[in-house]
Amino acid sequence: MRDRIKTYVGVLRDNTAIVASVALFFLWLGITFQVPDFAVDGTFEPGLVAPWIVVAFCYALGYLVAVLWYRKIASLFLRRRFLVLVCLVMAAGVTIDIASSWNTDFFGSVSRVAYVGSILMCLGTTLIVVMTASIVAQIGARNTLLVSVAGMLVAATLMVALGFMGVWGKDIARLFVPLAMIPVNLLVFKGMPLRQVFMRGLNKNTAWPHKLLATSALHGAVFGFYIVAYSALGVEGSHIAFNGVCYGIAAVVLGVMMVAAQTDFNHLIYHRAFPAMAFGMLLICVCAEASVLGVGIVAAGYAFLHLIMCGVCSYLSKQFDLPAPWVISLTTLFFVGGQVIGAGATTLSLWLEAPIGDVAACAIFVLLIGSLGLSGIRNVRFGWGVVRPSTDTSTATPQEFAVQYLALDAGLTSREMEIALCLAEGKKRKQIADELCVSDQTVKTHVSHIYTKLGIHSKEELIELVRERASSFEE
Repeated sequence: MRDRIKTYVGVLRDNTAIVASVALFFLWLGITFQVPDFAVDGTFEPGLVAPWIVVAFCYALGYLVAVLWYRKIASLFLRRRFLVLVCLVMAAGVTIDIASSWNTDFFGSVSRVAYVGSILMCLGTTLIVVMTASIVAQIGARNTLLVSVAGMLVAATLMVALGFMGVWGKDIARLFVPLAMIPVNLLVFKGMPLRQVFMRGLNKNTAWPHKLLATSALHGAVFGFYIVAYSALGVEGSHIAFNGVCYGIAAVVLGVMMVAAQTDFNHLIYHRAFPAMAFGMLLICVCAEASVLGVGIVAAGYAFLHLIMCGVCSYLSKQFDLPAPWVISLTTLFFVGGQVIGAGATTLSLWLEAPIGDVAACAIFVLLIGSLGLSGIRNVRFGWGVVRPSTDTSTATPQEFAVQYLALDAGLTSREMEIALCLAEGKKRKQIADELCVSDQTVKTHVSHIYTKLGIHSKEELIELVRERASSFEE
């Protein structure tokens, strides 16, 4: 475990700029899109949800365009000036939004001007999400999880601090973050093979990961339920600080699981995140005194799943050679669509005077049915529907798939992957050297590199790691 921690620290140190980029990205989402207020003087107003749904619908349209024309859009991402333009569009949207709320006499019809600002922010965010997530996906699924955890921890800390600064602190941060993204992301772009990041797999006929898209829609529906329930329950205090605490807890929990080598995506999504969100909703159902705690658990579960989905998108892109912009756009499209459905259904139920506990009970039912229907040990092997089991022509064994997955995740070379498979099969160093026609010292050097990259220090640990991972690929 100590070696694994050292490896993780080294990954974070080597990707400091990416961690900063991810932190700014999560902070932007946290203070701009994830803290809507649907209450007036502490009383929930269903009519306030409609404008939010309109903006979310426009946000979804942006991802739909990215999905349909990702081949044409991808070439724009290669231009650093385009990144600067996107960030400036986001900043312009914030400026219009703030000005319209502070100077009603000048703008007159505040709502129309505010919509313009919101649409600009949505447009810029759509592009920055695709660009940032595609860059992060390049470093592998495990490393994506690592930098996402670290980035969310930084963002959560800043969100808690901003929660105590009032509206002015939030507005200053919203103006600052897009401008700060420019130098940070330019630094990230400088060390990245942009053509490989944005152009790989563009000419491939892409199959939709339908089970992952259904998961994304459920994920979004939970968020939609959460933001409405937060206002309906009249949770006191700063919404930004509340989210910051919940997101920080989610990042810490996932970080601990990674240290303990519990990184099976199927298990984390359907056996950890979904039950956690359902438990939070259960508290809302059965105990009014614990409803705020329940809402917090739902928020933490949502953030936990958000981090996992970052790793899954990276895995799909690299393992199945799918274009990262397309994967990110498609999953986010279904996520935002789920938000609209979740928020709309929850609002409609409350408007019809259904108790919030009854709404939560229905949400629990949907989550558990979704978990039962979508969970499966073959999800990782077949990419949640990218490859159909009946058309899979691969003759690789689960053990070979496991080694391939670990190699892709940890950045092993083809030779190191070959040697890792031999070690997993129980072969000795001398036998491996004879089979590969290399010296014993060469094998020893490769084995040392393999152990360092995987965060282990013995052959027995490697065999156990491969065995655990192979269980995800078994029929």
